[in-house]
Amino acid sequence: MVPKKLVWEEHHYFGFSYLVELTEDGISLQKSTGCIPFTVEPYCLVRPTEDQWNRFYESLLSLSLDPKPPEKPICDGFEVSCHIRFKGMKVKFEIVNPEFSGFEELSDLVNQLTVCEDHPQGLLLDTEPD
Repeated sequence: MVPKKLVWEEHHYFGFSYLVELTEDGISLQKSTGCIPFTVEPYCLVRPTEDQWNRFYESLLSLSLDPKPPEKPICDGFEVSCHIRFKGMKVKFEIVNPEFSGFEELSDLVNQLTVCEDHPQGLLLDTEPD
């Protein structure tokens, strides 16, 4: 079951920015720094299998997410913008330093979809410059 929409943007202050976005051709992966915007064309494209999509969907459902901003806002760290939509289910938030229940598991799920030759541990765990 392929989602209708999947966009994950992660910006680490004074670090890397990551964009994971579902396109007609697969999942577009981009990595940049704060001073360089994402490009129109991705440098890497991943095509998850139907089985990977089904596992992602089932795992996402099991998280029972309720995204909320932290009680004490901190203006340092990282920011995540997420929009995932399947028929009958939507996860959408934009939060600085997300720490709600299930966030790490959600981040891991998205990262698993980005594992490829260019990012053997997944894009979101790639801290080395390209």
